[in-house]
Formats: sequence, C-alpha cells, structure tokens
Amino acid sequence: MPSPVAHSIIGLSTVLGWLIPAGQTPRSLLAAAWNYRLALLGAVLLANMPDIDYLIGIPLGNLNVGHHLHVHSIGWVFLVAIAAWIILRRRYPGSALGLFVLLILLIGGHLLADVLTADCSYPRGMMLFWPFSDSFFYWPDVTVFPNLSKDSFANLFSLHNFRAVLFEALVTLPLLVLVLLRKCLQCPPNAEVDRENSG
Repeated sequence: MPSPVAHSIIGLSTVLGWLIPAGQTPRSLLAAAWNYRLALLGAVLLANMPDIDYLIGIPLGNLNVGHHLHVHSIGWVFLVAIAAWIILRRRYPGSALGLFVLLILLIGGHLLADVLTADCSYPRGMMLFWPFSDSFFYWPDVTVFPNLSKDSFANLFSLHNFRAVLFEALVTLPLLVLVLLRKCLQCPPNAEVDRENSG
C-alpha cells in the first residue's frame, strides 16, 4: 500500500483545499499555510492514522503482520473522526458538520489510496467494511500505486521501494499543485459583489 509520502500529500491537499480561502497571492498563500501549520501537521497525522497497525509488525521485523485489519475500515475511520472532532470542535469553531466531514475525508482518503494500490501480500485487500463484515476487500482491476515491499526492514530501503515512492510523489504532487493554483487563481467569494457595487 502507499507509503506515508502519498498519504501525507493527499491529506495536505485535502486540508489546504478546505481551509485556505480563495484569492491568494503566492505570498499570502504561504502566510496562510504557516498560520495553519498545526492544522496541516494534524492533517498529515490523521491521513496516516490507519497505518498505526504497523506498530504490531515492527517488533516482529515484518510490517505486514497485522496490517490492513480493523484499523483499515470504515468503522475505524468514523471512530477516529469522532474522537478528533470532540477534541477539535472548540479550537475550530466554524461549522461542526463541516469539520466532521473534513475529518472523514482526511482519514477515509487513506483507505481510498490503499484500495487503489497493488497488493502482493497475503491476505490481499483490507477489512474495509468492518464492523459490518470481516471479509477482505480487494480491487485488483483498478490500481494507481505500485506495491511496497515491507516483509523485512532491509526491503524497506530497496530500489523497488525507492521507485515506488518516487512514483507516488509524481502522481500525488500534481494534486497538491492544482489545489494551490486554484487558491491563487480563484476569485475571493466577495469579489463579484464588490465589482457589482463599484459598477
């Protein structure tokens, strides 16, 4: 499944698209991103949250042990989103529903990226629909990301994995660039009203 590189870029694209207002200059965009730096860091952590199950495999020397079980499911997405929403709703006092949707998108985006990845290890797929089903869901006909070799720590730093991570960056960075360009090229929400009033 994708590395933290792909998951982090997808998470950053999601939260920047949600939080940063339209009509930015490059300089104001950087300033806005800096002002939201804690939210961006939180977005990266949440976007990678389902991979907490790697902690099971680290002491055993095989990251695939325990991977893609309960924490790669819609049940886990909702549990983490609810917990994060309870913690964050007072810090970000805007729309409570909007914040919850953002959290679902951040964590659920991880599962979507995993579904679109070649899976060469057993069991293939993940327990996507837990707690409603313990079956493993796998979609072999639609793959975007190549598989990573994680059955030993030596393989983590293999040429195969380096190429896979480079490919992930090439696929996901354009998404981030498009989000940032849209924030710079899109008129701010009140621009049309201001033009009508000035006319």
